[in-house]
Amino acid sequence: MCALTWERAAIRARQADGVAAARARGVRFGRPIKQAPENFGAVVKEWRRGKLPIMEVLAQTGLSEPTFYRRLREWKPSKGRNSSADTPETARPTSPVSPA
Repeated sequence: MCALTWERAAIRARQADGVAAARARGVRFGRPIKQAPENFGAVVKEWRRGKLPIMEVLAQTGLSEPTFYRRLREWKPSKGRNSSADTPETARPTSPVSPA
């Protein structure tokens, strides 16, 4: 039994060395990040005006609902003529659920 414990510790040490070497090379671990599409700003603007239901927004952007709301929080609208309409403070309430 002791040999198995020692072998498992050796495996973990080699794995940790490999992970450290990969990180030093710039390798990223985990699921790839899904970026907001190019038309995100236009779709959000239409959605906030009430012209698009959320299901249509999700279909046009190709994002899941949680990912859409996450990208919406991260999204910085361009400063332009109607930039006040693009601010998060003017967003329509989406659900009674508190943000996580």
